[in-house]
Amino acid sequence: MSELGRERIYLYLERLSRALRHYQNEVAFRHELSALQLQILLSLLRVGKATPGFLSKDLQVSYPTISDAVRTLEKKGFVVASLSGEDARQRPVELSEMGFILAQDLQKEVMRPWDLFSEQEEETRTLVVLHELVARLFANKALEEAPVCMTCCYFEKKGRNYFCHLLQKSMDAFELKAFCPDHKALS
Repeated sequence: MSELGRERIYLYLERLSRALRHYQNEVAFRHELSALQLQILLSLLRVGKATPGFLSKDLQVSYPTISDAVRTLEKKGFVVASLSGEDARQRPVELSEMGFILAQDLQKEVMRPWDLFSEQEEETRTLVVLHELVARLFANKALEEAPVCMTCCYFEKKGRNYFCHLLQKSMDAFELKAFCPDHKALS
């Protein structure tokens, strides 16, 4: 690939990243949330229960910053923390009933502008390209962590077919995970 090609790809991805952050900030503001609080709610919607330590790593934000945001979400009634006597970093939090309803609404609202594809084939190609891009960035050490199928030791790709040896299941592009809690990195 040419230097110009790499530069253009980078610029397009940077522009998409800024657009996504800007739109998330607008959605968060409309719901009287910070952008980080919105991301925590969406992350919990995706994974269910999670520790603040996990959220810190997943969202690439410092632990104290996550703790403050989780505490605020708890005060607003959107998340509940486990009452166990464990270390606070290991105490799981999850969406409350009200938080679950809000997170579902936020997910729909955040996804609305990204309803771009008229054909499933085009959407499938885009998903595969993005998945492969994340895997390559991880392989080149541009990403610290990438718990996606293509960076997992259980994953196998044969031509256009995908297989997860952990789940013992063939997968299509829509089943490739953007985040897998059972991910085990290739060695």
